[in-house]
Amino acid sequence: MKKFKIFLTAVAVFTVSLTAAAQNIAVTGTVKDAAGEPIVGANVVLQGSSTNYALTDFNGAFKITVPKNGTLEVSSMGYQTALVPVKGQSALNIVLEDDSQLLDETIVVAFGTGTK
Repeated sequence: MKKFKIFLTAVAVFTVSLTAAAQNIAVTGTVKDAAGEPIVGANVVLQGSSTNYALTDFNGAFKITVPKNGTLEVSSMGYQTALVPVKGQSALNIVLEDDSQLLDETIVVAFGTGTK
């Protein structure tokens, strides 16, 4: 009887772990700019997480495992950050808009600073 209880406990733990794992999905996609060019090195992060992230490759492609109802925070220097809800989708195509505020950059030269 004791072995049977241990077996039932193991089955219950296994079932719960499968249910928890089934809530996460692998999401692939691309990140491009408004002109359709891929953005290399864009950060794709699960919102609220500092450890679940991906970077885009030379084609702007990424792959990340997130909860079905999660939200991705996509950012890259020179572009506005985009919040993209996953909504159970396994493929996303994300377009980032230019950030016009970064056009006024500070330039450091040999003997001082200036603005562009």
